[in-house]
Amino acid sequence: MKPERQPMAPAALLLGVSTSRPNVTRARLWLTWVALLALLPSPKAAFAEERRDVLIPMSRRAGGPQLDTQVVTPAGDGPFPVVILNHGSPRTPADRVHRPTYKAATRWFLDRGFAVLIPSRRGYGRTKGAFAEGFGSCERPDYVKAARATAADIRAVVAWARAQPWVKRGAIIPIGQSAGGFGVIALAAESVPGVAGVINFAGGRGSPADGRNCSAKALREAARVFGRTATAPSLWVYSQNDRFFWPKLARGLYRAYRSESRSRSLYVQLPSYGRNGHGVFSAADGPEVWGPVVADYLRSLGFPVAAGPESLERRQREPALAAPPEGFLP
Repeated sequence: MKPERQPMAPAALLLGVSTSRPNVTRARLWLTWVALLALLPSPKAAFAEERRDVLIPMSRRAGGPQLDTQVVTPAGDGPFPVVILNHGSPRTPADRVHRPTYKAATRWFLDRGFAVLIPSRRGYGRTKGAFAEGFGSCERPDYVKAARATAADIRAVVAWARAQPWVKRGAIIPIGQSAGGFGVIALAAESVPGVAGVINFAGGRGSPADGRNCSAKALREAARVFGRTATAPSLWVYSQNDRFFWPKLARGLYRAYRSESRSRSLYVQLPSYGRNGHGVFSAADGPEVWGPVVADYLRSLGFPVAAGPESLERRQREPALAAPPEGFLP
């Protein structure tokens, strides 16, 4: 009588190994399974959401300034588009020690697949080095020089981002608030590689007090200077009750810029926000106000961001708020 043949284990079937022999042990089967697993293609590694701090050098020169930068990458495989959130310049110099966070804005962009970089420029936060963005006296302000200094720091961050393997090529969006906003407008005039467009939130310089500017004329002239060489698309966003750069002044800056610029640009006047709309971008509920506008702008640049229910696209279809092709002025 022939002995009953034992069924073969799956691994043994695949490799042609019989388990009926006494010398086939559990250890041998285990090794067989390990060999099989080694032949299988490994799954693509996915990134988990990560937050870290890095020091970004301003130049290749050893010992030069390094910008303290918060880096937040979303969950996913990458490479990711990137936004660079650039802070303003407080009226009181002692307040420059504070490190920007932009918690709500960061979450808004992460949820839409963007990595977020938040640098502290020279003379701010934890970044060492002298303050470089002074515009001189209020009587004779040099806003062009000040904004170009801001742009130099942002440009260093853009260069660092372009060298990272997890950053999508040509998909960097510098965003600035107040002095940072005017800085990204200066950056848009420099043809910086990798920049897909910029967003200016309440951008300007030289506001010593609410409703005052050292020289509105000089600020308009600075905007005109940047418009002459602008190449990157730009979105200009101001609030109706901005006490730093009120609507008449903000519109004047945009018109001066547009008078010289051939680049794509758009101006949006948001409704009043709180007691002072100047800080709407950094507010905890700010994304509820500016999110639809920014989403539509990003979509216009080719990023797959869904438009909100109160999108700029919808508002432009309303006769009362119809916009010209290259601008939106209510």
